[in-house]
Amino acid sequence: MKKYFTALCALAIALLLTVPAAAEDGVNSSGTTSLSDVLNDIDFDSDNSIQLMFAKLQLAQAQLCKDSANSCMQQIQELQEEQTLTADTLEKMRQLQAEGATKMPEDMLSFMRDRGLDYCEPKDFDCWAYNIESLTVYQDGLAAQTQSLMVNLQDFMGQYNSYLQGANSSVNSAADKLAAIVSSRSGGVVS
Repeated sequence: MKKYFTALCALAIALLLTVPAAAEDGVNSSGTTSLSDVLNDIDFDSDNSIQLMFAKLQLAQAQLCKDSANSCMQQIQELQEEQTLTADTLEKMRQLQAEGATKMPEDMLSFMRDRGLDYCEPKDFDCWAYNIESLTVYQDGLAAQTQSLMVNLQDFMGQYNSYLQGANSSVNSAADKLAAIVSSRSGGVVS
């Protein structure tokens, strides 16, 4: 009966500590490891204390946060690369506008088409201004996405640290209790 109660307590703790599966902004916050995968790797042996099982769950949660943080970092890197490409294209577009060009280069047309951006074939200054505005709005969107991911990354890092501290606390508490038990038993033994 104790074994089932211990497993039930561990499961309840795991459910209470679960990281949300997806953020409201659509960013996958579950990382590369699911909670069920992590729980399958944990040995919930009945000989383990509640503190040890809690520490294992805390470490599992820390791993989920670490995976999510790594995912955020990858997405941020990809967005930063896109921002660089967008800034280069925007600079070229402004140069063409200043030169009074009436034709957009094919690579620039592909860039606009591939990203679903509105554009017009440049006939005059106003068409270039429209294209530049469209690209600037896209660039601002990239910056907003990057900022949102950075906030998520900081949150995951904070959660990661918190879970590691919780695991450390639980292990220290268990160690202190074991030390107290050992000292009380050895204190009563006559040599």
